[in-house]
Amino acid sequence: MVVREVLDEVAALAIASNLRRRLCEPYRVTGNVIHVEASIGFALAPGDGHDAETLIQKADMALHRAKQLSGGIAAFCVDDSAGFYRLGLVEVLRQAVADGGIDVAYQPIVDAEGAVRGLEALARWHHPTRGDIPPDQFIPLAEQEHLIDDLTRVVMGQATTQHALWLARDVDIPPSR
Repeated sequence: MVVREVLDEVAALAIASNLRRRLCEPYRVTGNVIHVEASIGFALAPGDGHDAETLIQKADMALHRAKQLSGGIAAFCVDDSAGFYRLGLVEVLRQAVADGGIDVAYQPIVDAEGAVRGLEALARWHHPTRGDIPPDQFIPLAEQEHLIDDLTRVVMGQATTQHALWLARDVDIPPSR
């Protein structure tokens, strides 16, 4: 939503609060009462940006923070600048998952005697400009952005294909227990 002629953050907060209050009022649908929760993130021009794309990105970052706050409303602030890094990763990760940009590495599962008892398939992502992104960064990002099911399918598909190749070559991979 675009609101024009908002003088400052206080006025924007008042508008957001009023909108959230109205959205959260109970609705009656076919005799049932429905309660809706709403989160609102906003950015203000010109301080947060001059073009629509920048303002939308910053409002989206504020929205992510608003979802974590009990009040459900947040303005973009400079501390959200780490969100630009995150926001940039999200779109490239989404593309990597869709286009096969996720690799699988295999780690042996070894017992106390040193015998290999199986393999663990591990997702790996090489970002085109930032290099290797550690799994502790991109896996939670995939979970937060609802990409984890697609990521899991990609990894399982690659692991299954690799397992079939190993079987065809008579490579003995014991099942993990």
